[in-house]
Amino acid sequence: MKTKPLFGHDCDKCRYIGTYNGSDLYACGIDGTIDTIIYRHSNDDMDYENGIVFNNRVLIPSIVNAMKQMV
Repeated sequence: MKTKPLFGHDCDKCRYIGTYNGSDLYACGIDGTIDTIIYRHSNDDMDYENGIVFNNRVLIPSIVNAMKQMV
């Protein structure tokens, strides 16, 4: 896991949480709650996946796998 992001991400609500398997992970939310996990693959504005956290379950498998590895 890297301590600095590999790729730019300009959402001021997102917090960088680590790099996994060549992609950056961000937690995005308002007022301290995490609403979405961002899995950014490059600097291209469209090259990312995101998953909504619903009942403590992230809905995109690649993000789930990345989060498991980070924990």
